[in-house]
Amino acid sequence: MLAALRRRIPDAVAVFAGDGDLVQAVGARAAELGVDEMVRLVGWRSDVADVMGAGDWFILPHPHTPMEGFGIAVVEAQLAGLRLLLSLGVSDAPILPGASFRRLSLDDGAEAWAAAAEALWRAPAPSRSGALCALRASPMDLDRALDGLMALHRTEARRR
Repeated sequence: MLAALRRRIPDAVAVFAGDGDLVQAVGARAAELGVDEMVRLVGWRSDVADVMGAGDWFILPHPHTPMEGFGIAVVEAQLAGLRLLLSLGVSDAPILPGASFRRLSLDDGAEAWAAAAEALWRAPAPSRSGALCALRASPMDLDRALDGLMALHRTEARRR
């Protein structure tokens, strides 16, 4: 998708903040696809809000089966003023009123995802303060988030 997006927006880069088991695989896959110069693996950061705030999108091509109990990364992206490009597997729960977002199927392909990202990019950027107000006024609360997270892990534990 990054190569398709770069054909539309030549300066686009993918930034991955954090660390984990898949970092090496992400770097290797970027090199394999010839997009490694467009990918920034920045590791663990204490300034994630600043890193996110410097971007335009939060793109989450997640499996169609919802896996994240609360979607804290989606909430964090909105608080950073990012546009959301999400797959159908991302829960609606963390999407705040007034969010700038689009949803696509993983099966739609790279060109459709790039076109959606470009359309979002051309729209006005969402308000960081508006997202914060929406979060404060939303029905989301930590008790519900914890219940969802526990339910997810109980389901996963039963599968094993």
